[in-house]
Amino acid sequence: MESFDIKKIITDGYEKSKSLSAQGKDIAVEKIKDKIRDKAYKNAIERCKQDEVNPDDLSADQMGVIVNEEEKKIQGKIKDMTTSGILAFLGLESILG
Repeated sequence: MESFDIKKIITDGYEKSKSLSAQGKDIAVEKIKDKIRDKAYKNAIERCKQDEVNPDDLSADQMGVIVNEEEKKIQGKIKDMTTSGILAFLGLESILG
């Protein structure tokens, strides 16, 4: 008769579920970062239009600086929002709920 090590089975199951949970968190974080980056890029394009600057005339570094500034603005707004407000702002309510 084969002996079962219950402690080992439970420990292995716990470690696997912990690993899967961390992967899910990483995926969600990456999706949020991507959404913020996309929104910042759109805001940067709009900002260029308002300043009557052609985005195509800017170097990659110059555009990167503008996008980075827009990301910081978005992150500042996010700090002031509730969770549901954040999800609605990023358009993730359909993905997560």
